[in-house]
Amino acid sequence: RFGAVHIIQVLTGSREKRILDLGHDRLSVHGIVKDFQRTELREIIGHLRARGLLALNEGEFPTLTVTTGGREFLQQREKLTLPRPQTPEASDDRRPGSRRPSGAPALGEFDEKLFDELRTLRRRLADARNVPPFVVFGDVSLRHMAAEIPQTLEEFGRISGVGQAKLQQYGADFLQVICAYAEANDIPAVTYDAPAVERPAPDPQERDRGHGQRGRGATFETTRDLLAQGLTVSQIAEQRGLAATTILGHLERISDHGEVLDLTHILPPSERLDQIELAFRTCGSAFFRPVWEYLGPNFTYDELRLARIHLRQQGRLEEE
Repeated sequence: RFGAVHIIQVLTGSREKRILDLGHDRLSVHGIVKDFQRTELREIIGHLRARGLLALNEGEFPTLTVTTGGREFLQQREKLTLPRPQTPEASDDRRPGSRRPSGAPALGEFDEKLFDELRTLRRRLADARNVPPFVVFGDVSLRHMAAEIPQTLEEFGRISGVGQAKLQQYGADFLQVICAYAEANDIPAVTYDAPAVERPAPDPQERDRGHGQRGRGATFETTRDLLAQGLTVSQIAEQRGLAATTILGHLERISDHGEVLDLTHILPPSERLDQIELAFRTCGSAFFRPVWEYLGPNFTYDELRLARIHLRQQGRLEEE
């Protein structure tokens, strides 16, 4: 039994010292797949694990082993068809009908720092579900995210590899990281080449009240003021011509900067709020997906986001 890294080194024909010391350069499979990249082989190993042919033995040094089903598969010489590995050089495989944003970089150009943050998030979500990372999203999808930097669910849904199921499962968690990165690096929202929607011209006085963040301070103030008037998230979103997820992001940012918001009129009922608080304490409050799975589909991500803002303001949840 050896780890995935060692196995991949053997398959790709590595001449590293440990390979030579163990005599694995003399194995019949040494260098058998030199034309594959290591990232492709990792993806194939993930598929074999998902199909129950390989298993990962946990421990200080995790190793791979062939399962009973895998041995039977080899003995019977069955055929196996796997999805084609996605490589960084792959062509733009976005879904038909999607559009590249105006001035957006090509697939090969992406924000490497954001890509690393998204990979870290992917690993955490995959570990929480005990699945290979590619089951969450492939590298191609993460590169699209890091190139286009979507900041609403609608934009996130245009990313290659993001279907309706994954949009529901992972959209909120990935947008949380992307929007935080965009704000920290003063990256404006991307405009897509979609049919134009007429919106009221912004008030010049409101635009000039920005806090040095290209008007972000002003747009947060507008959301805060509408909330104080008793409007719900959906009403604010409709009035401002924005997505509800964007409004929730505004509320999170305002609260993160130390301002206490009165969310009383938009919070879930107290019984549901207590259930959500218990779920956050059980699963942690850094990511929504584990909490949503704990509670079940009768709860929504919007409820979880609002509840987390409220509970943190009340000091009932710690920042993670």
